[in-house]
Amino acid sequence: MLRIGDRVYHKEARGNGIITDIDETKTKDKYVVEFLWGKYCDIKHGEFRGFKHPERKWQYCRESALIALDWHPWEDPNKVTFLGKRSLDRLMRAVCEIKPRKRRDGSDVVITYGQYKHKVPSNVFVLNRTLVSNKYVQCQILGDLAPESGHVVTDFDRNNWIIKPFYSMGGKGIRPAVGTATRPHEYYQRKFNKVREFRVHCFLWMDNKVPLIQEKFIENTNQLCWNKKQGGDFKFVYQELNEVPDANLLTEENRLIMEDMSIKALKLLKYDFGGVDIGMNTEGNFKIFEVNSRMGVREQSLFTYKRVFNALRTLNLDSYKARRWM
Repeated sequence: MLRIGDRVYHKEARGNGIITDIDETKTKDKYVVEFLWGKYCDIKHGEFRGFKHPERKWQYCRESALIALDWHPWEDPNKVTFLGKRSLDRLMRAVCEIKPRKRRDGSDVVITYGQYKHKVPSNVFVLNRTLVSNKYVQCQILGDLAPESGHVVTDFDRNNWIIKPFYSMGGKGIRPAVGTATRPHEYYQRKFNKVREFRVHCFLWMDNKVPLIQEKFIENTNQLCWNKKQGGDFKFVYQELNEVPDANLLTEENRLIMEDMSIKALKLLKYDFGGVDIGMNTEGNFKIFEVNSRMGVREQSLFTYKRVFNALRTLNLDSYKARRWM
């Protein structure tokens, strides 16, 4: 039985919200849900006006369309805060209902979403406190999980290699090695002839450490990068607690392979969570291209992020810190 105040996800509208009223005179759509963001959702009432304004979209909903999130903020022993003031940080805080980090605010857990220069005292537990932003260093740490990489390669056949920057976003600067050479702050990586590419969202404090997997699709599969900035699109092929229409595209065997690789990658990098980009070739082999610490999200992804971030509120922190990278 759903109650007023329950946090829910609407499977059809694909929006995250709160039950604010229950109209018992209705036999079907009796739950009034106020959506926390809803910018890209087909919701009947209200107008989206951003995170800073109180106006929100809402509509009457039936129980079968809602997935309840089993938590209430006032019952939680750990104080969880979020670091950062950029638009994506504000969105994450708004939908996940997590307050911004402030000095000496008594935080038990601080979430960092990407790289920040802010200083958080060492006695405060910070998720992803230390990040490996240099993609070449990432590859060296990941070893055989990633394609072979180097500054200088022997028996060099340019057709089998690509050039990548140490630091890149959205695939910028990644190019074939044919007809060019590396510049400072670039490296060679052996070309992995992928036919599929996935983003595996991994969180080490969860019992199910990979609750979300997306597959990248693009019209021109010959191009090197398949991300949104290059014209790609994401489909949901696995999401815990949510039935996704494209689940038939992912076998259980491949899901478990990528889950194992992602967990190993986070532990090697000493991350707590990340979006692991994994390619698959025609032979069914997998390689990790990179591990992201700041992933773009919309409502359906936020259903998972809201769950995993709010699980921190009741997490045994001492136990997790002792075992997270073992």
